[in-house]
Amino acid sequence: MKAEEINPQIWRDFFQNFSALNRGTMMSVELLRFDGRTDQIVRDTPLTKMTFETEACSDVLSLTFGSPGERELVHEAIEPIHVRVKQNEHGQKILQVEAENGITVVHFHSGRVPDLVELKTYKGNRIAMARDDRRFAIPR
Repeated sequence: MKAEEINPQIWRDFFQNFSALNRGTMMSVELLRFDGRTDQIVRDTPLTKMTFETEACSDVLSLTFGSPGERELVHEAIEPIHVRVKQNEHGQKILQVEAENGITVVHFHSGRVPDLVELKTYKGNRIAMARDDRRFAIPR
C-alpha cells in the first residue's frame, strides 16, 4: 500500500477540498491513543464537514459527522504533525492524522482523493511512513 504525505503548507486547502468532495460519504473513525487504547469515534457515518483552524495556541482539525436531522458528532485532532493518505488495491482508503492527542484514522472508500494527493504531496519522512505502513496497514 502506498502512503502519500500531505504537505503541511497546503493542509487548509486539502481539508477544505476533501470536505467538499466527500460530504455525505460514509466513514469510520478511530483514535489510536499513545497509551495503547483505541477509541471508536464513528462507524459508517456520513461526513458533514472537515475544517482546519490555526489558533493562537494550537492548530485544530475538526471532523464533523452525522445525518440530517440527527445530532452531529465532532472529533478534533489537536496540533496535527503528519497527514497521510493510504490506499490499497481494492480502493479502500485511510486518512491518517498524527497529532498531539493521538492518531486519528479515517476509513473510507471514496474515489475522490487521489487527484488531490497527486497534485499536492511532498516526500515527507520516508522512515516514519514505512513504519506506519506496517502499523496501520489496510486489511484486505
